[in-house]
Formats: sequence, structure tokens, C-alpha cells
Amino acid sequence: MTGVTIKAIIVDMGGVLLRTETQEPRRKLAARLGLSLEELYEIVFESQESKLLQLGEVSYEQAWDTLAQRFGLDQRGLAEVQHQMFEADRLDLELVSYLRRARGTVKTALLSNAGTRLRRTLRENHIEDAFDEAIISAEVGVMKPDPESYWIALNRLGVEPQEAIFVDDFAANVEGACRVGMLGIQFTTTQDLTERLDELLRTARAQAGGSADMPRLEIRSYDPTDLPALAELINTADRVDNAGRAMTERALAEWLNRPSVEPARDLFLACVGRTLVGYVLAERRPETELDRIGAIGIVHPAWRRRGVGEALMVHIEQHALGKKADKPLFLEMVTRESVAGAAELACSLGMRPVRYFSYMQCSDLGKYAEPTLPAGIRFRLLDPSRDVQSFTAAYNDAFSDHWGYSLTTIEEVEHWLHSGNYHPGDITLAVDDDDSIAGFCALLFPQMEPEMLKSNPPMVDDLGVVHRFRRHGLGRALLLAGMRHVHSLGHEVIALEVDDDNPHRAQQLYESVGFSVVSRSTAFRKRL
Repeated sequence: MTGVTIKAIIVDMGGVLLRTETQEPRRKLAARLGLSLEELYEIVFESQESKLLQLGEVSYEQAWDTLAQRFGLDQRGLAEVQHQMFEADRLDLELVSYLRRARGTVKTALLSNAGTRLRRTLRENHIEDAFDEAIISAEVGVMKPDPESYWIALNRLGVEPQEAIFVDDFAANVEGACRVGMLGIQFTTTQDLTERLDELLRTARAQAGGSADMPRLEIRSYDPTDLPALAELINTADRVDNAGRAMTERALAEWLNRPSVEPARDLFLACVGRTLVGYVLAERRPETELDRIGAIGIVHPAWRRRGVGEALMVHIEQHALGKKADKPLFLEMVTRESVAGAAELACSLGMRPVRYFSYMQCSDLGKYAEPTLPAGIRFRLLDPSRDVQSFTAAYNDAFSDHWGYSLTTIEEVEHWLHSGNYHPGDITLAVDDDDSIAGFCALLFPQMEPEMLKSNPPMVDDLGVVHRFRRHGLGRALLLAGMRHVHSLGHEVIALEVDDDNPHRAQQLYESVGFSVVSRSTAFRKRL
């Protein structure tokens, strides 16, 4: 390799990026069809029909129809066979993340013996951006280890054979690449491969007179000394995303100090050298019948679509599995549409959209009418010295029928009321003649640098009515009271976020007093 610079990494799909986690489903399928596992593999992967599929001479449907006819399967039976054949296949997200990061240093390509359906698989799993080129045998009409297949990949990337590394799980395909002049690696494990690639890239750069180090991503636990860098990361990202996440160091410290959060255990940072490029926090949200882990995080805009988000999420998924109890466990993340690549990341991890939310704003607050209260109800401000217990009970009652709600504790309410995010007058209560809480409007005034406040107006953080006081216009009255309070402090815009499927048609209420949708968010979920 003396004097040679590595300019490309070319990898196989099946057996490298996509691997079978366990053979058990295939053993059961083979037994069901009266075959040995080896015979099943020969039919599916090595038969004449399979080779024609990989050369693009028959379609996916035609190839499987042949198998269906052989075993007398109807369409339903064939679908069951296909599912059982591939149900244990898993995409190696860690390796995909590595290739995305590598694209900042070298070119990357996929070279696979496969049918044309693989193109759809890449698209559906949102991993096309991990490669500069994807060469599929059915599209080019030639299979590995034919030398022509390697030359197609090299020519598309614009590199010479000695400038490329090729990775495959089959020795014959690796040998074919070596005969062309490429450096071949037979895949064994992800760790072994990434370590070998790192070493080869470092050696090649050193011999070429360049830097010997390729930036390597490290995922580590949070330390309190990381607070300034974490605040800077969040604020830098929000200047691009305008997602309302910006906050001061003090506000961030208070957010991390909530009773439900243990930063030293549940907060992880992605670093390249000494540079913080992303973070993710695992927040447990237990419910009666299931447990949820909410993944809250961000990737620096300059490091997006380079595998950082995938690496963080793979790490948090393993972390969440360590907390799994007897109840079903789900991993969740909410993505704002303004955050580039976030929804793609969720889909690539096998997460599916389960809920949609609208971020709404209302301006010109001075024109709205005085709120009208139902008979026997009056307004007063929350008193932290005497209302904590009753407010917590009212809060849990008001939101008990909302999607994804986890009970709020007295400790969490006390932390909120004693944090810098709370100010006298921020929480208006509606109470009856017995001073029982009937509803509330809690406002949030973002704690962030002054230059960012214009694009992040005050918010109606929580608006709720206790069940037995509903259907009397109390929610509307509380909302108007909150809007008037915000206006009295000199603000002209107020915002809120609402579940599009809110069980009480809250969005219609908001629209009726002048709110309109500015952007949307999606909640993604995956069972672990």
C-alpha cells in the first residue's frame, strides 16, 4: 500500500449490512417444507431461478411463484413462507452509521448480488444516503465474482482498484475483488471490520503524507462539566431548526435536574475528538400496561446524515433494553418537521409514526375578548405554598385520557414550581366555591438568549379541565385568560402544541380564538 491513498469503501448487502440474527425460523420453515436447512438455502439462494432473479432476467414475483408451484402454496401460504424466511434478518445500523461517517472522508458504494427489489429496500429503510453508489446485479446484468461487476463499481466511483477496499462475507467474492486489484476483506463481525477499516485508512493516509487520523465517533456518558458544551450544541442546532429547544445553561441544568431524569445514567454524548456533535437522553415514561423510553436529542447540523444520530439511537436502544421489565417496552422519539433528517432517522431504525402534533401560534393578542366564566367558578393564581397536592391531582385527572400520558408526581410539580421556568402569575387556576381546582392554564416563557426569543414566543404549556367540570366553556375561558396575561407583559404572539387526535377536539378550540398551524411534529414508536 506504499504511497496509495484509500478513496473508496465498497460493501456487500446480505451477510454484511443485512444479517440473519438466528436460523431458528428458517429451520422451522425447512422442516415444514420437508427439507433440510441446507436444501432450503440451495432453493432460495442458489437455484437457477435465484440466479436469474439476481441477473434481472426474472422478476421477484416470478422467482417466488416457481417455489410456490413446487410446494403447492397459495398466495397466503407463499406470503407466510417469505415472512418466515426473512423474519430474523436485521439491518446493522452501527455499520450503516460508520459508512455515513466515512462518506466525509472517502466514497462509499454498495455492490450486491440481488434482485431489483433491493433498491426499494434501501429506500424504505432510509439508508440510500450511506452510499455514493448502489450497484445491484439485477440492474447491471452481472454478478460477483465476475470482474466486470467490480469494474462497474470502480468506474462509477471514479477510483482505481488499488484505491478501494471491498467487503463481502463470501470468500469467492473477496478473492474476485483481489484479482481485480482491490484490497479485500472477508466480513466476520462489525467491530473487527470497523477496526480494520480504521487502521487501513490511517495507514494509507500516513503513507500518503496526510493526516493519520480519521475522525472517530465516541459515545460516552454525560458529566456535569459538559453542561456549557451541551447548551451550546442545543442552541446552535435551534438557530438552524427553529424548533423551540434553545435554552440558557441555567435552564438546561434545571431541565436535567428533574426528578424523572438521571443524567449520569441516562444522558449520552456523541463526540469526535473533543468536539460534541450530538446527544440523546433516555427518559422513562411508565404506563399501567406498558413502559416507554422517550429518546430526546439532537445532532449538530454540520454532522447530520453522517451516522451520528444512528449511533446515538443504537446506543440508547441497547440502554433501554437493559431496563426492560415484564411489561412491553417501547422506544419513542418525536421529530419536528423543521429538523432535517430526523424523521428519516426514525424510519431507518424501524420506528413507525403513531401520532401527529401541530405547533400553533396566535398573534395580535390585544383584540381578544374578556373570558367568560361559568357560574360558581372564579380565577386565582396558583399558590406554591398550599396548592401543590391539589394541583397535581387536578393535572393528572385532566390529562388521564390523553395519549401517552404518564402520571405526574408531587415531586415533579414542586421541582417545576421552584425552577427558573416558573414565575408568579404563570399558572392560572379556575376554582369553584369550595376552592376545588376545576381547571388550569400554565404558561411557559422560554429561558434562552435574547436574540432567540423573537422566534420562540411564550407558550401555553398546559391547558386542562378536570373531568367533572367539562362541557361548560371553562377551557376557552382559561385559554383567553392566559392569552390576556401574555399580552399584559408586552408580548404579541403566543404558541402552543396540540395532539391532532386530541380526544376533546382541542384544535378546534384553538382555531376559534385565532391560532393557526405553523409546523408539525410526529411521534415515532418501536417495540423493543
